[in-house]
Amino acid sequence: MKTTGIWLLLLATLVRGGFAQDGAMPLTGKRFRVELRPGELTAPQALPLANEALAAVEAAWPVYKKVLGARDGKPAAIMLHRDANEFRTLSRQVWPFDVDGVVLADGTGHVLLAPEVKAPVLERIGLPPATREALLRVAAELVARQVIADADAVDDHDWMCWILTMGALEAVTNPKREFGLDQGYEARRSWIHEVYGARSERLDPLQPTQQMVKDIRSWRMLMAGSAVTAEVLAGLTPGWVKKLLVAPKPPRGAVAADRSWRREAAMQSVCGDLGKAEARFAKVVRALSPNWGPGSGQWSRSGERLLLVGDPELYLPATAPPPTGDYVITARVEFGPGASTVQVHLTDAPQALGLALHPGEAVLTAYTAATKKWLGRARYEPDQEWKAPFDLRVEVTAGLVRVAIDGTPRLECKREQTDGPPIFGFSVFGGCAWIEALRIHPLAVPAKK
Repeated sequence: MKTTGIWLLLLATLVRGGFAQDGAMPLTGKRFRVELRPGELTAPQALPLANEALAAVEAAWPVYKKVLGARDGKPAAIMLHRDANEFRTLSRQVWPFDVDGVVLADGTGHVLLAPEVKAPVLERIGLPPATREALLRVAAELVARQVIADADAVDDHDWMCWILTMGALEAVTNPKREFGLDQGYEARRSWIHEVYGARSERLDPLQPTQQMVKDIRSWRMLMAGSAVTAEVLAGLTPGWVKKLLVAPKPPRGAVAADRSWRREAAMQSVCGDLGKAEARFAKVVRALSPNWGPGSGQWSRSGERLLLVGDPELYLPATAPPPTGDYVITARVEFGPGASTVQVHLTDAPQALGLALHPGEAVLTAYTAATKKWLGRARYEPDQEWKAPFDLRVEVTAGLVRVAIDGTPRLECKREQTDGPPIFGFSVFGGCAWIEALRIHPLAVPAKK
């Protein structure tokens, strides 16, 4: 962003709320008030992030209103914290482990602004993908809690709140429910797929509630289960939220202290009977086909462009192996600030075959983990570091791997029979990088003359 634009934003901030003495940046929109506590970030670095955060939640409001039936009211408050210790002091009031966003008892939302992502990367990419999702999730939770309160509904340990929250969140981040598009959507389906596989499992109305969450894994499964439950209910009837909020009549002999019956009764009010919901749940589980596994780090996709955030590192494994037989990988690669390595994984243990791209070097290696020996190693050093995007082509055949950069063959390495099974995935170390127009397809056999 040009310097003139930064100072115009600074002036706009003074008009809209100004800076607090501690450097906090409060910005107020029609439906949300976002305050960024910048930590070590300078004002020119932090202000675009604050404006982007406010714009994101304001743009999400019409979807939250439509999905949840929310009413207009005073702007809900969300604070973005760059300092992890400052954020953890607050988040531990809700969860005893590390999360990226919470709503406190006083009705304020708090989100951690990725302290592991360095300032130059933030200047280039804006809000990191995980921070953006946490922000939208916290905003959805604030709206969901207000909707539940307005309906005077009795929620059993926030069971209803999380279903509404995740349903509203994914209506914003991935309304068409496409795989390979949104990291959060992909990860939640990967966790569900890992637990259920392709089995036909029943949708349990007594699924884990907030009271039962003890660690980050069970928290993730709460989010994933709530998201899939919302997807199931939305597929059963358009008015699912209103039906879920209706106060059910207690069955005979119900114990007042035991509110679990409310969950089953609420489910029945939406779908008529649990059998219908269970059949829908089984269908959704069987159809799960995420493109990427959970891995580590952050990524997002916009059109043909895949952003990989490598601060501190990223590992993004594809869920499906490459095509059988000979195949080719093509893509356009761009190094962002701070990226030291973009690794393309080709085979798994016992012999790992991979291509490591550095700003001024490309290395194709075959390595055996058991013996800790290099079985093959080829290096290419360009005349200067890659400052601009470049075209990459990797041909993988039965006995040889060839690498071309910008249309020119640069590397090749023999493949051994002891190579591990074919896999595909990326690792990025430091900073960020972009992969564009990624394609993997069988290698065409040359026509006979």
